Amino acid sequence: MQRWFHRIPAALFCLSGLFVVACLIETVRLRLAYPFDLEWMEGGMLVHALRVRDGLPLYTPPTADFIPFIYPPLYPWLLGVLGHVFSLDATLGRAVSLLGILCASGALVWAVRREGNSWPLGIATAALFLSTYDDVGAFFDLVRTDGLMIALLAGALLSAREATPRAVAASGLLLTGAYLSKHSMALHGLPILFWLWKTQGKGLAMLFIKWSVVPALLITGALQLATDGWFLTYILEIPSTHPLVADRLFPESEKELLSAFPIAIGCALLVSVLLRFSSPADREAAPGDSDGRFYWLANTGIGLLLTILMRAHHGGFLNVLIPGYWFLALCCGLAFGEAMKRWVHPSLRIVLASVVVGSVVMGRWEPKKYAPTDADVQAVEQIIEAIQTFEGEVLIPHAPHYAVLAGKGAGFHQIALWDVVHDGASTRKETKQSLTEAIAAQRYDAIILANEKFAYGLKQHYRKTKPLRFKSKAGMPKTGWRARPRFVFVPKEKGARLTLPVDEQPKTPDETAP
Repeated sequence: MQRWFHRIPAALFCLSGLFVVACLIETVRLRLAYPFDLEWMEGGMLVHALRVRDGLPLYTPPTADFIPFIYPPLYPWLLGVLGHVFSLDATLGRAVSLLGILCASGALVWAVRREGNSWPLGIATAALFLSTYDDVGAFFDLVRTDGLMIALLAGALLSAREATPRAVAASGLLLTGAYLSKHSMALHGLPILFWLWKTQGKGLAMLFIKWSVVPALLITGALQLATDGWFLTYILEIPSTHPLVADRLFPESEKELLSAFPIAIGCALLVSVLLRFSSPADREAAPGDSDGRFYWLANTGIGLLLTILMRAHHGGFLNVLIPGYWFLALCCGLAFGEAMKRWVHPSLRIVLASVVVGSVVMGRWEPKKYAPTDADVQAVEQIIEAIQTFEGEVLIPHAPHYAVLAGKGAGFHQIALWDVVHDGASTRKETKQSLTEAIAAQRYDAIILANEKFAYGLKQHYRKTKPLRFKSKAGMPKTGWRARPRFVFVPKEKGARLTLPVDEQPKTPDETAP
């Protein structure tokens, strides 16, 4: 009986992992093969990847033909390369993102184990991170760069912690990859470098610089030359014109970070305080690794700071919380591990394990909430059929990949347009002129929008026809901005009309997209 009592904590830790993985599997099963946008920027990222596959540049002057996102290129590069082997579609992009999330979760297990804790506690730490699926807006399995970025960052941090020449070199390359996924991740090089210099000596610190700073600078320079300077314009200059949202800077982002698994975070803070003021005898009995604590706390500080700043950045959505939740889960796992090493009574371990299980169960989500339905498929197919009705180009900026699926050119994505015409952007004037000229020339046989808030001479040169109608929320993305194209504009002079039969239109009233 006593032996089984001691095994209860490990069983509870593993149970938390099984629970959240089961939820994730059920959710992914419902979403992975859906061919349309689960989030409105998914199609835009696929358009970027298609350009890579077809040998077209990403960072070009913004025009009516194409406007790049303000992200580094690694994710579309990877999809574009894989597109030569696999079908370049949403399923491929989601599979890459999901694999990245699973690798980042595995890194949490290994990091906790690396600091002298048990495998079950590592599994529970990963379970805490995965339980934030709902809190990050269901971005774990989307065609977005977040999954790849957190996997590369986690690999860089874990490799540097090993502090061997080979591992430090790998860390530098992985951090370069994280930088090429989201350039703000480069700042993690500072605590890594400082820790290596302070604890391991100058040699490994210089080796880290050689394999991180040097390749990052060389790749950045090459991209600058290849794009005539447009790379840093999109990556640095344009985002710098975007304001910070004050209430998200404080206190909203802090509330979001602490509310994902608040009981576990609160217990971890309590445990840390108790450990700090424990008796000298306790500290000598299980001194722990002070270098390891410093390493992870320094990177957690940078990670949380970046998370808060990115959330406060104008347009920052819940997905930017992913690194913050990764670090908070790690801190909980390490704090609980330290407590279990110093205070070995099984009752305490059961309490900590119960806290993790409770936190994971509280973070559960309803898979069907984020799952597309047959009505969604029918609605998007209706949009694609409407695009195919027109012989020439069709501009559909809220879902440009739908134009590709209809056999036409993609054009640009609406959020990319917003970025480059933002107040203060050097690209504002030229972009507005290019798009205004294209609309004045009635370049498009149709323009299909999610709302009617579109300037650039649209109402002077195009007229609105009968909008597409859908049943309730059918065809809307499941997360992010619920942008569903439905307003159809055709050139005034050409007299083109949307020719969908009237009797095929649903009879239920349409719901205006937000």
